[in-house]
Amino acid sequence: MALASEEGILHVIEHIKKCYADSNTVIANNKQKTLTCAAKHITAIHLDSGVTSILGYPPTPYLSNEEGSIKIHHQLLQSGISGNEAESVEIMSKLNKQVKACLR
Repeated sequence: MALASEEGILHVIEHIKKCYADSNTVIANNKQKTLTCAAKHITAIHLDSGVTSILGYPPTPYLSNEEGSIKIHHQLLQSGISGNEAESVEIMSKLNKQVKACLR
């Protein structure tokens, strides 16, 4: 049986995955939807990092900086927002700054 904290993070991950899946099926506004999903993903990465450091829970692989960045990059490429890794890094950096400002 999963702990409440594990169930909570699993719901967050499922929400992010559904967001990306929906953004891949919506033709109109696909790029904005993908950026929204990426911002949610970055937010979840920050929250998971905070919880793991404060409460000592093991980090969630889907929300690790490395795996998360790879998944976000893939989605940015797939939606046509980014054409390469450098563009994706720049977009993620901008989103990260926006998310960090909201988390303070």
